[in-house]
Amino acid sequence: MLRCPRPVQVPKTLVNSHYPSATIDILLVEDDTAFTELLREQFGHTNLHIVSTAFAEQALELIQQHLPRLIFLDILLAGEMDGWDFLITLKGNRQLASIPVVVITITEPNTRGLVFNGAEYLPKTVAPELLKQAIQHHLPHLAGKVLLIVDDDPNFRQQVIDSLKTGADVQFVEAANGRQALECIRHQLPDLLILDLLMPQVDGFEVLRQLRSDRKTLTLPVLVMTGAELTLAEKAYLKRGLATLVSKQSVGMEDLIQIVEQTLGVVGRRE
Repeated sequence: MLRCPRPVQVPKTLVNSHYPSATIDILLVEDDTAFTELLREQFGHTNLHIVSTAFAEQALELIQQHLPRLIFLDILLAGEMDGWDFLITLKGNRQLASIPVVVITITEPNTRGLVFNGAEYLPKTVAPELLKQAIQHHLPHLAGKVLLIVDDDPNFRQQVIDSLKTGADVQFVEAANGRQALECIRHQLPDLLILDLLMPQVDGFEVLRQLRSDRKTLTLPVLVMTGAELTLAEKAYLKRGLATLVSKQSVGMEDLIQIVEQTLGVVGRRE
């Protein structure tokens, strides 16, 4: 179903924000006032500064002024932007991408296991059995799956294909650089991307950036295999998660309290 854009009146003042100039501990982007009040009640005895808004547009404006330490994000919001648009915009900005995000939405039960991760990293010298284990982690059943292998070394691409041939009906697609990979993905979305980092024209980091900036490829599993020595910052970038996803239908307030405790180092009210 297509969403028809409609004029939206965005309020000029923040909802439930008593200290607009103070540091923000939790930014709650949520149009459900009952859930907003529940979260405030849980942490009412702490010194946490919680700011809430029902509009993704307003949240992005606020973040430009005050970086929150944690964001709780609903998907269905009051404005023209939904939660996915917000998440893609946030994670596409290098200055904002490190802010932890918890997506809280009404979803099907099996959606709770959805992983918004950056990429798993393996050296090119990894043993074939470990490579198979890594792929089976993302794709327990390979039959009928499409694997896109992106590397400027044709011998290595063939080596990967040979090591993964299991007799199952697996389709292998090859690309010699990032530009070709992005074209392949636009033509056919693979089930798993095996990606080198150092390539001509468009490197692996740029491929990842573009994939995580498009909602169609936001959750595409990526396995990085490279012979390059990565810095700690590069490894952290690859491992960086986009968001933690929890379902309003199955998550308990204890789960949210635990997330806040781990992220901010504070303790919520426990009855």
